[in-house]
Amino acid sequence: MLSSFIKSIIKSPIIYSGIKYPNSCYIPLNTNYMELIGGISTVCNHCDYRVSCGASPLSESSFLSEASFFQDQLVIKDKANIVSFNVQNYASHFKATLFLKTPMTQPDNKVFIKLSGWDFLERKQLIDLAYLLSIKLKDHKCLGETSLIIVNKVYPLTKREFEIIYLIQLGYSAKLIARYLGINFTTVNDVVYKTKIKLCFSGNKKDFSKFLFERYKLNFYIPETFILNHVNFTKLLLS
Repeated sequence: MLSSFIKSIIKSPIIYSGIKYPNSCYIPLNTNYMELIGGISTVCNHCDYRVSCGASPLSESSFLSEASFFQDQLVIKDKANIVSFNVQNYASHFKATLFLKTPMTQPDNKVFIKLSGWDFLERKQLIDLAYLLSIKLKDHKCLGETSLIIVNKVYPLTKREFEIIYLIQLGYSAKLIARYLGINFTTVNDVVYKTKIKLCFSGNKKDFSKFLFERYKLNFYIPETFILNHVNFTKLLLS
């Protein structure tokens, strides 16, 4: 279900439009999208390419490639709508964009992806946030670029568990997380303890972050509240 925040953005006219069939490339459907990706006619799923650079990768970020593939698989397999926060270096400049990926079923029951995009109004602040977040996510190959699914929670976590565990995987202490979320640090520790039991995990903090990456792909998501309150989230990332 789309939140009021997302709905308020997608009610505005679509700026970028494209489609993608399984195991194929994104095909721009309007000139804005072609300009966004540097004037070429297609964007490969696993890596963006720019013809003007002799088919050299637009981004060397393996994280972006994996994130894009992960999103496409969710859309195609689960036939689910995916809303993502994207900051990428297109044609030598960064853009902060909200993308909506929607499954579309053909008469032969094959599913393709419809891509719709909108620019974020507070572009500069979100580009700064993406830069700091890419460092935390340890994606040093292409600092400042990211593509994260915006959600309130990730199964089987509750909204509060998701927010706390997300910050734990970024390496923050219980006290810092408590200060950011406005709760008691003992509550943070209690949530982490109960979440480890829920996820059947036993191990140290470092292994827990790795476990969350590999099992639940939390590094491919971002809590919606962190986008809504991006100013405070950026301050946290700076700490």
